[in-house]
Amino acid sequence: MPDFPATLPLYNVAGYKGEPQDATVRTDMESGQARVRLRSSAPPEHYSVTWWFTEAEMQTFIAFFETTISFGSAWFNISMRDGLGGLNTRSVRFIGPYHKQLASKVHWEVTAKLEVRRP
Repeated sequence: MPDFPATLPLYNVAGYKGEPQDATVRTDMESGQARVRLRSSAPPEHYSVTWWFTEAEMQTFIAFFETTISFGSAWFNISMRDGLGGLNTRSVRFIGPYHKQLASKVHWEVTAKLEVRRP
């Protein structure tokens, strides 16, 4: 499994948030209480991330995204904080395309949503 390029900076703390996905399935009944059952014992989490890249870093990121991880469809390893104690290496993949915006003459702001495998 490929690793996120070591030459690229870690994501920004501002806007970084995790969203655990529902591990249950709920079925409403015609009468009485709904039935709830476990769908998965290891549901994924979704994280919103933002990076700030220079022009050269942006080129590295695009090459990684398009070539190494097949436009975000493949899993890759990245260091991230997930509430389980410090910075951990996790397997992730993109949920849809990333979004980029020129933030200044020399910096790009890139936002994306990542799906994180449970350890």
